[in-house]
Amino acid sequence: MAQYIFDGTLRAYICRECWDAVGEAKILLYRHRSDQRVEDLVAERAKRTFTVLSAEEVAKKQGSLLATAMTDADGNFRVELGENQDYSGEAFEIDVLLTTVKGADPDKKREPVQCTLTSLQPEWKEEKEYMVAAPWRHNIAARYWCYLLELWDVWVICGRVVAIDTGTPLQGMKVRAYDRDWLQDDLLGEDTTTTGGVFHIYYTSATFKRTPFSPFINLELTSGPDVYFEVEDSGGDVVLDEQPSEGRLPGRENVGHCFCVTLEVGVEAPPYDSPWFTHVGEFHILWDIDATTGKTRWAVNGVGGTDWGFFHHTKLEGFCPKRHPVTDDPLYYRFVFVDPVLDTF
Repeated sequence: MAQYIFDGTLRAYICRECWDAVGEAKILLYRHRSDQRVEDLVAERAKRTFTVLSAEEVAKKQGSLLATAMTDADGNFRVELGENQDYSGEAFEIDVLLTTVKGADPDKKREPVQCTLTSLQPEWKEEKEYMVAAPWRHNIAARYWCYLLELWDVWVICGRVVAIDTGTPLQGMKVRAYDRDWLQDDLLGEDTTTTGGVFHIYYTSATFKRTPFSPFINLELTSGPDVYFEVEDSGGDVVLDEQPSEGRLPGRENVGHCFCVTLEVGVEAPPYDSPWFTHVGEFHILWDIDATTGKTRWAVNGVGGTDWGFFHHTKLEGFCPKRHPVTDDPLYYRFVFVDPVLDTF
C-alpha cells in the first residue's frame, strides 16, 4: 500500500488585512462517517464548514480518527498516512484541537476546544516512493478566530507602520500600545515591526483593567480598552507620539478582541524602484501562485483551487510608488496578460 504525505499550514485572520500563525495546535484527520455527504462537504466553502464542537460531538468522532500531527510555532505540520491507517487516498475531515492560543495567560487554564475546519480531497501525485499533494494552506476566518481568542481572554492589536508620504512599510519600528484610562494609562504591550511593517501586540483584560489599587479594586467599566500609540525608530527616536485623547476618538474607543490599525509616521523611507504587489485577491503571490504558470496552487479561504487563473476585474494588493524615486516624475503602470483562447499576449 502506498505511503501518503500530507503537508499543511494553519493560520488565522485577525482582520481582512492582518493574519498570524495559529501557533502550536493539534491537527486531527478523520474518516467521513456514513451519515455525511462527502461530495457536498468537499465542495463547500471552508468559511461555512467551520464548527466549534461540543464534547458529545467530539466523542462521536473518535472511532473515525485517522491520524494526528502537531503544528510548529508557524502553523506548519506533516501527516504521514498509509498501511498503518488503512488509507488509500480518499477524502478526509480536518479538525484542530486548541489547548491554548497565542497570548493566553499560562496560569489561567480552560478546557481545550476542538473545531472542524473543512473536508478535503487531496489531489495526490506520485513522487518517488510517496504519494504527495500540493501543500494545504488554511486561514481561519477572523470572526471565528476572534471568538476563539475571546474564550481565552486574549486581545490582539495587529497593524502596519508606514511612511506618511509614500505609504512605504517600515521595518524595525518599535510600537507601544496604551489604554487611555481615567486614573492611569496602561501599557498594553509592544512589538517591533517585521517585513511589511507588520506588528502584533497580544494582551489580556487584566492588562487594561488594573488600577493603582489592583488586584483589590479594578475600575475599568467598559468592555475594551481605548487605544493610542507611540512609535520609535531603530535609533530610539520617537516618530509618532499620539495624545492620550486619541484613545477616546471613534474607532479607537472600546476596541474589541481583534483590532487592526495602520500607523503613519513622518520619516523618510527608502523608495522602491519597482512595484511590490503581495496579493492577487485572496492569493499571496509568493505562496499561493505558481510563478511558472501564473495559476493558483490551491484554494484559499474556499476560493479557487488548483490550477485556477484570474480574469475580469483583478484586485492587486501591495505597494506601488506614485513617483519615480530619482526624477520625481509621476509613474504609470502597464500590465501584460495572455488571451486564454488564443494564447497570445
